[in-house]
Amino acid sequence: TNKIADSSSIEERLSQLRGWSYSPILIDEVLSVVAGLNDEVILTISDINDDNSKHFFTRGLIQDKTSYQVTQTIDLFGRQWELNLIATNKFIESLPLDAYNQTYQEILTATLLLMLTVFIIQMMRSRRAQFAKHKIEIAQAREA
Repeated sequence: TNKIADSSSIEERLSQLRGWSYSPILIDEVLSVVAGLNDEVILTISDINDDNSKHFFTRGLIQDKTSYQVTQTIDLFGRQWELNLIATNKFIESLPLDAYNQTYQEILTATLLLMLTVFIIQMMRSRRAQFAKHKIEIAQAREA
């Protein structure tokens, strides 16, 4: 049903239309900003003033969407708009991220180097203690 046509008073009709009078300006601004977006992200804009959300604008292929998304609600010219930016798999794969096992390998390497360093320090202390003990034994043997 058309909520504007069903409204009984002029005030109700005007309150429903408020914000839509600016839509040509907004659409032009949105399209100029959207032109700079990467083709591998999806942008959706919805009008969420009424009980039912009106899908207003989409850029990108919805079937490529993933669960990685950011949603923000803004109040503009008396209307509430929901902006939703969704990353596609192609976008995620194009990010310069480390391989999933690279961090594991780096941590493992650092741990092994730390273990080797601790082992060498302990070995040096043990040898020094043995050498000192050996000197004491030699000194005691010479005295006897």
